[in-house]
Amino acid sequence: MGLEHMVLSTPSLDESLRFYRDLLGFRVSDFTEVRFPGGELRLAFLHCNPRHHSIAFMEAKGAPKRINHFMLECNSLLDVGIGRDLCTQRGVPIGIELGCHMNDRMVSFYLANPSGFAVEYGWGGRVIDESVWQAERYDSLESIWGHPELKAMVASMAAAAGSGDERRHLPPSSAAAKHRPPCRRVPSNESKEARERHAATPATRRSRQS
Repeated sequence: MGLEHMVLSTPSLDESLRFYRDLLGFRVSDFTEVRFPGGELRLAFLHCNPRHHSIAFMEAKGAPKRINHFMLECNSLLDVGIGRDLCTQRGVPIGIELGCHMNDRMVSFYLANPSGFAVEYGWGGRVIDESVWQAERYDSLESIWGHPELKAMVASMAAAAGSGDERRHLPPSSAAAKHRPPCRRVPSNESKEARERHAATPATRRSRQS
């Protein structure tokens, strides 16, 4: 399926809407406003095709202008499970575990990349029928099921909005990514035995050697 959407931080949600919705013609899928004792987060999800959203903006005062994450949609749920297993086997940090988002119904997990932001990897996103769709409003980013780290991450980001601490706006997997060795890309022309050897966990390798 390929690139599904991108979520960007912005200091002004209203200005972003004026540009993308009013000038470029994107249409609003839904709004989310999450309030916490330490601050609030405002988000807008926009679409330009039947996908639930192609781009979204997250306003948090003091947040840096940066990519929060981009999302890759798979052809099947099987692909998502295999991708998660590969991350585990190769030491790629998973910042947010498997779950199903409330607004777009995407079943996904989030992994870290070397640039310090997250990649969402999933399947099954909601499709919009423009002839009947009405923009929705949410007051929570909690998922229908799973994504256990998401609630704590959102609370931290809301608190960071009032503190100006840029580090607290980073996805939870970003810091861990800086301390992990780079993943080895296995060429497709390697033998089956070589691919299995590279994909094996350290525990598996020790058992084979013994």
